[in-house]
Amino acid sequence: MSRHADVRAVVVPSIARCAGVLIGCRMLLRTRGFGPTIVSIRNRARRQAPAESVDDSSIAAVERRVALVCAFYPGRAQCLERSLVLYYLLRSQGVDVRFTQGVRINPFSAHAWVAWRGLPINDLAERTDLYTVLPELCA
Repeated sequence: MSRHADVRAVVVPSIARCAGVLIGCRMLLRTRGFGPTIVSIRNRARRQAPAESVDDSSIAAVERRVALVCAFYPGRAQCLERSLVLYYLLRSQGVDVRFTQGVRINPFSAHAWVAWRGLPINDLAERTDLYTVLPELCA
């Protein structure tokens, strides 16, 4: 994608920033539960106006940074935490990503991922295609 005036730069957050958001997310999940956590994250992330165009490589760099922090987090962060952190960090910079959840019946499992332009960015489409996408809990 070529750089021009309407392309918004996505800042790759520091390891400390990613870790702080992860810790905050886990604390919210434990103290308030999933519903209030996702509402809080979505409300806080809406402060930035949507970017019209974003460089693909910067999205991938943010995803790699979040994956690194989550891999080394004590007890490892699961797909829910990883996706909530990635969603918050990108959405708060105006990237029009979607927090997505899905379920699979046999064998039963649930999964979460972040989609951008209709494709998962923190998972493989071959994996997410195995899940039935749940409707968004809040817009």
